[in-house]
Amino acid sequence: MKKVDEYLQEVIDRGASDLHLSSGSPPIVRIHGELMRLSSTSLSPNEMLALVDDILEDWQKEELMRKRNIDLAYEIEYGNQAFRFRCNAYFQRNGIDAVFRAIPNRIPTLEELNLPQSLERFIYFHQGLILFTGPAGCGKTGSMASILNLINEKRACHIVTIEDPIEYVYKDSKSVIHQRQVGIHTYSLESAMRAAMREDPDVLMIGELSSVESIKMAITAAETGHLVLSTMHTSSAAKTIDRLIDSFPHEQQAQIRSMLAESLRGIITQYLMTRQEGWGRIPAVEVLIGCPQLSHIIREARTYQIHNVMLTNKGLGMITLDESLKDLLERGKIGEIEALELANDLKEMRKSLTGGTE
Repeated sequence: MKKVDEYLQEVIDRGASDLHLSSGSPPIVRIHGELMRLSSTSLSPNEMLALVDDILEDWQKEELMRKRNIDLAYEIEYGNQAFRFRCNAYFQRNGIDAVFRAIPNRIPTLEELNLPQSLERFIYFHQGLILFTGPAGCGKTGSMASILNLINEKRACHIVTIEDPIEYVYKDSKSVIHQRQVGIHTYSLESAMRAAMREDPDVLMIGELSSVESIKMAITAAETGHLVLSTMHTSSAAKTIDRLIDSFPHEQQAQIRSMLAESLRGIITQYLMTRQEGWGRIPAVEVLIGCPQLSHIIREARTYQIHNVMLTNKGLGMITLDESLKDLLERGKIGEIEALELANDLKEMRKSLTGGTE
């Protein structure tokens, strides 16, 4: 058995989300957001080099040496089951390191993720852009996978995914799904997106929008009759829209605003909060849904009014982050300190905690 497989079995047994293997440090796992050492013995740079070398194909070793980091998917057999992990290997001051993120065997449902059932409305859009945002490790990929699998189960579509690497593995239901991994099935995210437009897709899932070209291609695809799902590392709906537009040179921003105003169908921003009743985490979410009022303020560069749009359109399923936090508080899911740390309007959140008094 490969040494790294032994560590990954510990991840499975402990219900951890991540494994950190570092030169000069002991193996560490992340469980419900907290880091925990698996042993007190540090891994030497030579041990780490051997561990990483053991899981890479020859071409991946070449890419690692050339780029000094690499993303890949890694799978092990354990207890007559296959378990998948997303891995990033990279060089740092002490040597080579690797981080593994566990990918659940089964695609989770909205209910299992503790997400609003109102998000199911997104699966019935036939064109447009839907973004899942939030900080690293907040569950964006799982939420997007849940929505994509609902489309797979309820609609007859051709779905193309472009990922780096492939994380969740989908099985055809009503839809036909083709998954492509950057570096294995295509040279780049952008080349795969260009090719996808000639592959008759109804739904296009892009692992992450991280370059100006990928953003522009995603907005163009959404505007020309495709449903596009993707993720971004942004902290709110308003900041997501600003980030999309500010990625482009000033002379192109008016055009991008117009395209985004027409194509944006929704933004789901989420944060994972520590559960008050014990170990585990639960999401606080912000949900923005496309509507004529939103389109107008995007065109007019008035994204500072998005919060008011969400407050006045709750009937469409929109949720502000503070409303989500208050709901979690009322249900005893999170503590007051956690709510105050994340709240956008501290004054209003404190008033709600004190029954309307300062």
